[in-house]
Amino acid sequence: MKQGWLLRFRKSPPHTQTNIICTALIMVATIAYAVIAGFQLASLNRETEIMQGTLAEMKRSGEQSTKQMWSAIDNINWMARSMDWNQKVSKQGIESSEKQSKSTLQASIDQFHVDQRAWLGVSNWSFVINDKDPPSYHGMVLNSGKSAAVGVTSRFQYRDKPRNYELNIADIVYAPTFRPIRQGTVFPGQAFNISQSNTPVAPEAQKASFDDYVKKGLVPYVFGEISYRDVFNRQHWTHFCVFVQDNLKDSSNCPIYNDTDNDTAQAKPSDKKKQ
Repeated sequence: MKQGWLLRFRKSPPHTQTNIICTALIMVATIAYAVIAGFQLASLNRETEIMQGTLAEMKRSGEQSTKQMWSAIDNINWMARSMDWNQKVSKQGIESSEKQSKSTLQASIDQFHVDQRAWLGVSNWSFVINDKDPPSYHGMVLNSGKSAAVGVTSRFQYRDKPRNYELNIADIVYAPTFRPIRQGTVFPGQAFNISQSNTPVAPEAQKASFDDYVKKGLVPYVFGEISYRDVFNRQHWTHFCVFVQDNLKDSSNCPIYNDTDNDTAQAKPSDKKKQ
């Protein structure tokens, strides 16, 4: 069959042979091109698969990186919250410790003030009430503290009240004409007297005044206030109130108005109503 094909080819005219040869070459070239195209397609498919795998790996890696990044962010946020909480706890602890330290220090300072400050009180009262002499009273103010009292001033008032009268705070009034007495500085253990005597009158008038105490049962009251500063420049005050007993000689403290400051109050007590 092969020889018959060649024989026919040889007997064919030249242009036919040329056409056959060209057709054969074209077929061979087409087949070769198809084979090459097949290889290229296969290679391209492999490259595509590799690229897809690479992209998938990149995507997975990116997702993993994103997950790790968010995990790291969550950890950082947790650490920040923990640090903030620890800082707040530490701050609260420091503030509490500082407050306690200040409170302890202030308590020590206050106790030192109480222990070392000046204390002024009134005692040793004596009264003169008879039918010959005008009524008078005398008391002694003593600094029983450990430091000086500075800028000492005192004021006091004398009042007669009926026997068994229940004295109340409204009775503690000071005459506007009475000016406080300035004593200056009183050192520890030092004392000064406060006293007052009524103006002498005729014997008949004095006897009548004494009869008022005996027959009408009048009771003399003396009350007053002492103001001063200690060496720490804290303002202090002492109130006193006494009355004469029925024998018109001995005295007792009133149930009210015998008090003093608590060492922390800086202001003077408010003045009572003046008359």
